[in-house]
Amino acid sequence: MGGFVDKTGAFVIEPQFRDARDFSEGFAAVGIEHNGWGYIDKTGQFIIAPRFSKAGDFSGGLAPVFGACKRATSCYIDRRGQVVVETPFDWAEGFAEGLAAVGSASRSPWEGGGKWGYIDTKGKLVIHRRFDAAGTFSEGLAPVQLGDKYGYIDRAGTVVIKPQFDQAEPFAGGRAPVSIFKNIVSELGYIDKTGTMVIAPQFSGSGSFSEGMAPVGFYPDGRYGYIDKNGTVIIEPRFAYAGEFSEGLAPVWMSVSNTEWRGLIDLELGEYAYIDKTGKIVVQVRPPTVDEESSR
Repeated sequence: MGGFVDKTGAFVIEPQFRDARDFSEGFAAVGIEHNGWGYIDKTGQFIIAPRFSKAGDFSGGLAPVFGACKRATSCYIDRRGQVVVETPFDWAEGFAEGLAAVGSASRSPWEGGGKWGYIDTKGKLVIHRRFDAAGTFSEGLAPVQLGDKYGYIDRAGTVVIKPQFDQAEPFAGGRAPVSIFKNIVSELGYIDKTGTMVIAPQFSGSGSFSEGMAPVGFYPDGRYGYIDKNGTVIIEPRFAYAGEFSEGLAPVWMSVSNTEWRGLIDLELGEYAYIDKTGKIVVQVRPPTVDEESSR
């Protein structure tokens, strides 16, 4: 069950949701068993009642939703929950820098199938659907797949970093994580906005840079630590998994489930905490026990 904690680790919104996303523009998308997805405010009150089969984050006052559009599969709502933009596409991502990836396949842009392009906030297709996968714009660039390789386009849709990577993620802090397959093993490194590899591929996992550091997994055991923009290890790898820093804290998992969850390791079933920028655990979060969950 999903809930929300403050910086001390105390639950300020009790675990009660089937699933929950982070807050964005004051709202968080949450899923309720049998009722679908809606949006709550920071007090935990529903501002937009659950009625969607899927729901994304707000950006620029708009959020992508599915299953409750008037005449389309995907659409965008405003902060009142009113449908303001409908699309003819099966899938629509959230807006970033005024553009959103859209495609005609009932899966996300990174899962393949169909061709992908970008719309503006009026719903107009402004970058033609010609990509095999499409990511989020950040710092003026977006990762896209052409054929079996990934590169980057600018806001005009022009390829500015040629497709050459086996996977690619959005930029943050002037760096983007990319992967190269070597002997069936994926090694991750970081490029700058010219496409130059500035941190050599060597990691088993990687996150985005935030507040000067990025979480990375190390071979051979996959433990996570943190590096700076030069690739120097700042926090030694000792975590089963680690997330990005925000407001001086980062979530880390001491253990994780071996089961697969949405194509990733199951973080919900692990013990986790928050560390500061020295790597010190400053908040320990105790997830509810099975008995506590069943009594809710």
